[in-house]
This record gives sequence, structure tokens and C-alpha cells, in this order.
Amino acid sequence: LALEAFFEVAQATKGDKKQEIPNRASKKDFVRAYSEIGKADKAYPAFQRVDGAYAFTMLGILADHYTEQGKSEKGIYVYQEMMKLQPQNKNVCLWQYNIAHLTMSMPGGSNADKVKEIENLVRLYGALKGKKVMPQSEAQECHDNAAAMSGELARAYHSESAKTKNAETLAYAEKLYKVYLDVFPDAPDYAQTQYFYAELIWSRAASAKRGGLQTERRAHAFTDVVKIGKVEPKLVKEAAYAAVLGWKNALNVDPRVKNQADKVEDINKDYDKVPPAKPIPPREEKMLAAFDIYINYIKDPKDDELVGMKFLKANIYRRHNQFDKAIPLFEDILAKHRQHETAEYAAN
Repeated sequence: LALEAFFEVAQATKGDKKQEIPNRASKKDFVRAYSEIGKADKAYPAFQRVDGAYAFTMLGILADHYTEQGKSEKGIYVYQEMMKLQPQNKNVCLWQYNIAHLTMSMPGGSNADKVKEIENLVRLYGALKGKKVMPQSEAQECHDNAAAMSGELARAYHSESAKTKNAETLAYAEKLYKVYLDVFPDAPDYAQTQYFYAELIWSRAASAKRGGLQTERRAHAFTDVVKIGKVEPKLVKEAAYAAVLGWKNALNVDPRVKNQADKVEDINKDYDKVPPAKPIPPREEKMLAAFDIYINYIKDPKDDELVGMKFLKANIYRRHNQFDKAIPLFEDILAKHRQHETAEYAAN
């Protein structure tokens, strides 16, 4: 009865400027009544019968009512319908934020759905930024909402998984870190987030005992942390060493000095001629690149690991008879690090 009464008032006052206020009020009251008894998937056609030109506005009012009433599923449905109807609307990012917010607060909502909708929000902002679809104020609000939701929840999941050792939670954190890093390269906490992301990938691969491409991902992630270099020096060093270990595991190479150095008598038994240089296989090339990450970014001359990386790099060149590259590195160790464990091997 209420719906019918509001419908009749809306029709009776339509097009009459003197009746504009009661006309708009009747349509809003129609929406309010509809939110109590109507079906979300039938709302838009019903509003079009009331007033075709005002129907979309009524749909937005309905979504707000559902949100206020805690009817999360219906609110999500309506906001999604609005996005389909007007994908270029200046409020489209706000609607996706509302979807994500409703998903987060929905009783019994799954973590998978929460992560999915936040990913959608961040990717939507990434797709729209710079396209002038949204005014500056809406664009900034979209940026802030997307960055806050993805960054904060990623760290929350990461922290939770560290306590619970739950692989599923760790996977959700990885997804959110990844989309955050993809879309917000200028974020103040970008470098720190990147370190957390690399640390998470390491933990996830280690817990699942994954090799191959997974360990390469770990190595790449820590390498990125080092190259950007915006975290504190201690973390840069940890990341550089983790990158080397990541490549060591990915390539199944043991870079430890004691397992790389040959005995004097085995170095070259044919002293009469210099053997020709051999090409370095792709796997060792990747290992050299990992050593260079450490050598180029860790500048402390007293760092034991730095000297070890230089020796290991030289030794790969030596094993492939590229002596012009190996000898200067060995000589540098002898000149500057005679007390280091690699000095004797370098001399040999």
C-alpha cells in the first residue's frame, strides 16, 4: 500500500514545477519503502516505471539504504549493477569501495571474497588514474581508500599468518601486497612494503618447499628491494644476501667458499698453455648477477660476505677460463683482505 501511494503521488506531481519538492520526496519515499519489501534485482525496472530519468538516482538511494540497514548482499548487488549501467560515472570508484567495505563487514563473508573486492578496487583505481574520469577530489579519495584497504589488510594477514602458519592467509597477504605494489609505486611506504612482500614470498615458498620458479620469484623480489634501496641499510644488506640465497636455491648452486675453491694441484695440471675461455652457462650467469647485486649495493669494505661474494664471482670466471676477469678480483682480495678466509684460495 505504501509503495502504491508513493507511486501515485510521484505520477500526479510529475512535470509540475510547483510540485517538484513533493514529487522528489515521493520518489525517495518509494525507494525507502521498496528497500523493506522489494527485490534488489527488480529494483531498477521498478524505478524506471516511477520516473525513467530519475531511476538511476533512485538506485543509488536504494544502495545507501541497504548499506544503512546492514543488508550487505543486497547493497553489493545494487552497487555492482550501478557500475555495469554507468562504468564511466565519476563515482564508480566510490561504488567499488562500498562493495569492498560491505564485503568486509558482511557476517560470514569469506576472506577470498574480501581480497577479491579489494583487488578490484585497487585495479579500478589503477585503470582510471590519469584518465580524468574522476574529478581530483574523487580521484584522491579513491586513491586513499584503495591504498589503505589493500596495504593495511595485507599487513594484517601477513602478521596473522606469522602466528597461525596458515598458508591460505599467507596467500591472501601476497595477493594484496602484489596489487598494492603494482598500482602505488609512489607510496611513501613502497620500499618497506616491497621488503615485506619479498619476505612473505620467501616464507610461503619455504613452508611449501617449493623450488624452481617460486625460488626465482623470491630472488627477484629481494633484488628489487636492493635496487630501490629506500629501506634502512640493515634491510638492504639482508635483502641482498637473501637475493643471493634465492638464486642459489633456484639454480641449485652451492656458493659456499669451501665448496668452490679447488686444491692447488687441481687448478691447472697443464702448465704449458693457457686454456681458451669458455662461455658461462645461463645458470651461472644468473648467479653472477646475484653476486653483483650484493657487491654493487653493499659498500662496507669490512663486510665478510662482500669479500666472499667477490671471491665466488672470480671463481666462476676462473672455472670458465675467463682469467682476465678473474685475476683482478683475486688480486683485490689479496691486496685488501689478507685475513679473510678466501685469501689463501685467491692466492692459489
